Amino acid sequence: MSLTSSETEYSFMELDCSVTTSAQAPHLITWASPSWFHTWGFAPKDAIGKSISILNGEGYDAIASKELMEQFSKSSNASVRCTNATKGGILLEHTATLSMVD
Repeated sequence: MSLTSSETEYSFMELDCSVTTSAQAPHLITWASPSWFHTWGFAPKDAIGKSISILNGEGYDAIASKELMEQFSKSSNASVRCTNATKGGILLEHTATLSMVD
């Protein structure tokens, strides 16, 4: 597919991957499943210790991200449909689900 400068390429799929972050902002990545690294295009050395905001590339859904964090702060569980960017800049729509891990 060729794109003009005014078009954006979107990929739509259901992702089955997991990531664990620190409980407090800036939510540093402490662990991720191999499928998370593969899906989002990061090597462990490029993601572990970095903020989960590394997925907030150009075109990410800032409104959904804010809603997700607001829900989570109220109940320690949240789920929102959102769009984030892979390391290569491809936008992926997915359901982000947050839950507190003891």
